[in-house]
Amino acid sequence: HDKHWPAEHWATVAQGVLTTLPGAVVMVCGSPREAGLSQAIIDAAGAPAAGGRLVNLAAQGPALQRLLALAARAHSMLSVDTGPAHLAAAMDCPLVALFGQAGWGRWKPRAPKSPVLALGPEHPTPGARVLDIAPEQVLAHWRGLTPRRLS
Repeated sequence: HDKHWPAEHWATVAQGVLTTLPGAVVMVCGSPREAGLSQAIIDAAGAPAAGGRLVNLAAQGPALQRLLALAARAHSMLSVDTGPAHLAAAMDCPLVALFGQAGWGRWKPRAPKSPVLALGPEHPTPGARVLDIAPEQVLAHWRGLTPRRLS
């Protein structure tokens, strides 16, 4: 599956976000059928040590109203190339979107004002996958985003 990124990779990124932003809460979203994967991310990231700063929203499903509310208030979003990533970009949420194929330039989410960084494999090839992107690359790009100023 071209858009699959392992739970361990997401967990590494979640740990990096929590370390960089000590007051942050990381919300793991997805469809109800991804609730197990979302919980695996939270468990691998060390949920008990995070003190409630890792939240699994996948079991509740990707209700459009919830996604809109999250995108409107979030510091930023990290995602594979999915509809919610495009929604976040449309809501001007700073975004790092992971793409496997080299043709991401055509499908990259667009945002009116906020930065959107499309990240592909370091050496994209026709068979490149999201799996080829290292967590450290994602964190480096995320740290380079200009966060949204929230009131």
